[in-house]
Amino acid sequence: MVGFVEDKRGAVAIQVALFIPILIIILLGAYELWKVLYMQQVVNDAAYQGARLMTMQPLGKDREGNSTEIIAEQMIRRYISQAALADPALRENPGDPRLKVMFQSEHGPFCGSHILVHVEMPWTVGREWGVSANSSWLPFMGFTWMMHGRAEGWILCERAIDVGG
Repeated sequence: MVGFVEDKRGAVAIQVALFIPILIIILLGAYELWKVLYMQQVVNDAAYQGARLMTMQPLGKDREGNSTEIIAEQMIRRYISQAALADPALRENPGDPRLKVMFQSEHGPFCGSHILVHVEMPWTVGREWGVSANSSWLPFMGFTWMMHGRAEGWILCERAIDVGG
């Protein structure tokens, strides 16, 4: 019996077998956290780019006669849908209603007005793994929340038409 207790063959294999699942959970969590942070940065940057467009060209129109708000919303949706980790459904349909783009202005698109751009997008952790809410043995998988991006600025007054000249 004493010989059996002193025999250490296989101890490393048992330690590895116990450690591997913990290591996999840590790696999955780090990967999912990285994806969330990346997409949050994409949403923030899209809001910034939309606010920048709105403040630089507040009275601009494209060839079809679309206002700057429509142009900015299309740009924001395209920017987010083309991100490397964007939801495939959003890539196929950039006009997806789950992605919300809102503009707010004090006095409309006029010289010196304050513009606020707010972007919301739902994100589900582990969606590409086929994980739904309440079906995962990992506590962070299947969790869905709204990502928010917000940017603001003031419309520039550089053109003669803006300052009444």
